Amino acid sequence: IDGGKPRPITPEGIDVSDIGGGFAVSPDGKSVVLMSFYDEIFIYPVEGGNPRKVTGNTTGDVPIGWSEDGRALYLYREGEGHFQIYRHDLAAGKSTLFKELKPSDLAGIDSMNSVLFTPNGKWYAYSYQRNLSHLFMIDGVK
Repeated sequence: IDGGKPRPITPEGIDVSDIGGGFAVSPDGKSVVLMSFYDEIFIYPVEGGNPRKVTGNTTGDVPIGWSEDGRALYLYREGEGHFQIYRHDLAAGKSTLFKELKPSDLAGIDSMNSVLFTPNGKWYAYSYQRNLSHLFMIDGVK
């Protein structure tokens, strides 16, 4: 990628999770939201400065994007065979269920891997892991 010299946004020693997303750039490009390996969510200013901890969310929520106006985050929680997507109002510190995603056939679903949303919340993509096993019976083996 052509561009300027890369520079760190987070200080040395900060572990950033990449589980199913785990970070996203704000619509204005001035902030990055990320989830630490300790399941905490922080917003870091791109130009430097102190991060702001996101409050009012549930431990384990994973940030996957921002609202178009930058006032809310989309967060996901993995459930048994489904994703719950929450819209988290940053000013109020409150999450409301936005959408629940799950495959039509839950047979063999081991985990939901990741989910991505457009800023307007109208389009999304998600992936999951399915493991199925088959048992065969053979007659007349010699």
